[in-house]
Amino acid sequence: MTKPKSQVPHVYDLMQPVYNALLKLGRSGNIQEIKNQIVQDSGFSEDVLAEPHKGGGTELDYRLGWARTHLKKAGVITNDHRAIWSIEPGYHKPEDLKPVLEQYKKKGIKQTNGKTAVSSKQLTPGKDRYPDSDFDDINEWKVEVRKVLEKLDPYKFEHLAKRLLRQHGFTSAVVTKPSHDGGIDVKGTLALNPFIQFNVAVQCKRYQGTVGMKEINEFRGVLSNNFQQGIFITTGTFTKGAVEAAAGNGQGKPPIVLIDGDKLIDLLEESFLGYKTVYRVDTEFFDNL
Repeated sequence: MTKPKSQVPHVYDLMQPVYNALLKLGRSGNIQEIKNQIVQDSGFSEDVLAEPHKGGGTELDYRLGWARTHLKKAGVITNDHRAIWSIEPGYHKPEDLKPVLEQYKKKGIKQTNGKTAVSSKQLTPGKDRYPDSDFDDINEWKVEVRKVLEKLDPYKFEHLAKRLLRQHGFTSAVVTKPSHDGGIDVKGTLALNPFIQFNVAVQCKRYQGTVGMKEINEFRGVLSNNFQQGIFITTGTFTKGAVEAAAGNGQGKPPIVLIDGDKLIDLLEESFLGYKTVYRVDTEFFDNL
């Protein structure tokens, strides 16, 4: 008996939808978020969504997995240890994906299995993709990254906050639309276990100076009963009054976590965001065995 032809799109035809979904999600998202966005955009029928794969699970999930894999091999997207997928620098515009898809279409998806389709924009003439460090120590890097943060576009700064939440276990994080939520720039949900979860609101401020009690109180004023905690992230510092206001002094107000510039840079380092590691052989270690 001839097996009926699958109604699920070919892996190649799912690469663009995966990329488009990540763009709509703010250039990063987990597997389920990506799938949900694709389903919303594509309007797949129930038959397509439910079609089983012979190895278990659904055929759509199987092919979406391969679509992500091919995009990763091409250097378009990447994933971290928390299974958060993100679009790589150099592929933030839809037209950047076109050469990659053309290459896959020309060679065929099977021929490119196990090979990396390298775009010329990934390579720097005369250098490896991960060059040696430009800094003698980590403190020099921190000074430089602070300059970058202080000049960062406000919208990108909010997306950075979103990435940090996702890196630290938040099951969801969404950048709000401008002026729609008062002083709330990012909304997130942290699930401690299957029974307990917290809704968190984040305000982001690129300050070179200090954030005072006034700003903290204004932020607290927009926190509703929907949020159990607030987070205030700045590139600057906080006054003593701001720290006291954030604590709430046991008055039944939701606590506000303060992340100043130094803490923000530490979090970037811990999360492997904003820099690239370089591996070298420590010959001195082996010599001294």
